[in-house]
Amino acid sequence: MNNPDLGNLEIIEKPLLIHEAKAGGRRLTKTLFRQLPDWTETHNSLILPDCTADIVAWVNHHWKECDSRRGYYDAASGDHIHILLSENSKPYRGTVWNGPQQRNGIDINSWDGQAGEAIAAILARKKINGEEIKSGRHNYDYSFNYSINHQGRHIRFDCDTEISKDLRFDLKSDHGGNDWVSKKAQETRGRLVKVAQLQETDETLITQIDEYITAEDNYRTDVKQVWQLVTMETPQVFL
Repeated sequence: MNNPDLGNLEIIEKPLLIHEAKAGGRRLTKTLFRQLPDWTETHNSLILPDCTADIVAWVNHHWKECDSRRGYYDAASGDHIHILLSENSKPYRGTVWNGPQQRNGIDINSWDGQAGEAIAAILARKKINGEEIKSGRHNYDYSFNYSINHQGRHIRFDCDTEISKDLRFDLKSDHGGNDWVSKKAQETRGRLVKVAQLQETDETLITQIDEYITAEDNYRTDVKQVWQLVTMETPQVFL
């Protein structure tokens, strides 16, 4: 194996910058950092571009189960970094997350406001019209989910257990003359009619879903930008 000719070897001295933080004139230690008010708990949100505080640094400190609240705030996921913030000269600590990532798929639950109700309405209309509604099962809580293709976007729709039962009930069969089952089918159809929001147009339901998807895409972009801001443009503080 031939060794490449790289020329002369030089060692160049470069300055090493080590940042430390002070709060109230005291050097910020790991203990003091943990005692700072947690921005995410105070404001119940991630650090997004509309945050009123300034992100001043990120720290190289983690502690046992410091990411145990993953997923609690706005679908936070992935790696995380702890940061220092300042608002009106008051220090806070916070957490930013590297996720959710940009992807084609969208997760919507039946309890997610208008979008969730809109998808449930569309499925209920299909069921009433005699279409077969196929579902998968979550192992962890036995709830049901549905795969939906919406204008080129894949939606995984997690459905309320009661609605899912109605969507899976056999409305087409005569039930062999069983009056009890026939009555149950009528009651199921009645509930589905309410879920179907027949007073709304298809266009209205689609618009509600589109607005949710747009908001989710914007949110994912915000999370990505904040992660890049912290990891690439914000100084690191050593505690």
